[in-house]
Amino acid sequence: MQSARCTARMPSTSCSVPKRQFNDGAVAVDQPRASRDQHGRLNWEPRAGDVVLLRSAHACGESRMVLTQVALDARLSCVGCGRKIVLDRRRLDSRVADVLGEISDFPELRGAVEMER
Repeated sequence: MQSARCTARMPSTSCSVPKRQFNDGAVAVDQPRASRDQHGRLNWEPRAGDVVLLRSAHACGESRMVLTQVALDARLSCVGCGRKIVLDRRRLDSRVADVLGEISDFPELRGAVEMER
């Protein structure tokens, strides 16, 4: 993955790199969850809690899914109807069009999807 780089001529603290401030005063630079390679393929490492956009919509009409468990197989939960789907990692990589972010970035989804342990 490529790291966020400053666009100024001389790097300084005034760069326009997105940063996140924590309660203890620590600052972290936000890294993109996914990037595309030179051929346009999506490079990402799936994690539980990721909100992904599928290439084709679910039967209920919603194309956003939440990864609830990732192992050899990946379990997804539909945002629209709550239906659970199990895909192997290879099929998951081919069906995901984009990674929208983490579930914590979407306050409207917090109660709609139950995360598995």
